[in-house]
Amino acid sequence: MKLVVIGSSSFSDKELFDSTIKDYSADEYIVKAKSDFATWIPGATTFTKYNDLVIEDDMQILAFWDGESLNVKRIVEAYPEKSTIVTFENKAVKSFYDMVEQIKNEKWKEGCRTLIKKLPNYFWVVAASSSGKYHPKCDLGSGGLVRHSVMVAVTAVDLVRAEIFVEDNDLNADMALIAGLFHDCLKQGKDCTGHTVFEHPELAAEFLNEELKDYIEEPYLSIICGGIKTHMGKWTTSDYAPDVVLEKPSTAFQKLVHTADYVAARKYISGLEEWQ
Repeated sequence: MKLVVIGSSSFSDKELFDSTIKDYSADEYIVKAKSDFATWIPGATTFTKYNDLVIEDDMQILAFWDGESLNVKRIVEAYPEKSTIVTFENKAVKSFYDMVEQIKNEKWKEGCRTLIKKLPNYFWVVAASSSGKYHPKCDLGSGGLVRHSVMVAVTAVDLVRAEIFVEDNDLNADMALIAGLFHDCLKQGKDCTGHTVFEHPELAAEFLNEELKDYIEEPYLSIICGGIKTHMGKWTTSDYAPDVVLEKPSTAFQKLVHTADYVAARKYISGLEEWQ
């Protein structure tokens, strides 16, 4: 196996690099010339420009990504099945991880930590809207889907605290936070389609139901998944998917999740202060 190691130009964390690369055993390492990687992997094969890089069948890609490098984004989106992404120094990604740590139920938190590792690579790099029509500027560009997911989680927890839909308690806050963070985790399908998959609420609900069943007990897992499954609200049909009819939110919790998603996607939303 040949391992292509790429990364954002700002990456300089040798400790993170060493702790990651030790899990790989490659016959050949391929890195960009005049990069830190070329120094850290003596004897590696080098390439000069990303446009010169040719990905072959026996290659895997290890990408250290800061959420901004377009070269890294282009490569991992082109080869999602071959790519493993290690994120760093990304304010939105840090916010996403920090939100998981706010979950009060320790077993639920453990499950979400595990779930993060199983999210498709594209989740960390694509915009929230493939067309750019339906989201604010902070949700567009590289990492926009992560930023949107964080904003939905923040808004959902705020709605719990306001007791508009459900009682203000830590149980409801945990459920709202999890539904908000992962509601769009399969926005472009299980594999990166390059565009929004209309039935993504159903796909995400099925995904969480399977991956979290050993961590979140019933009826709470079903409540969370129900909020994810119905988060599109009244928009249950699409000309792009004529055979798909999504379920409308009916319970108080489902309406909370939909409202959080709707509010967080308004054009006047500017994101968290620490992202500015």
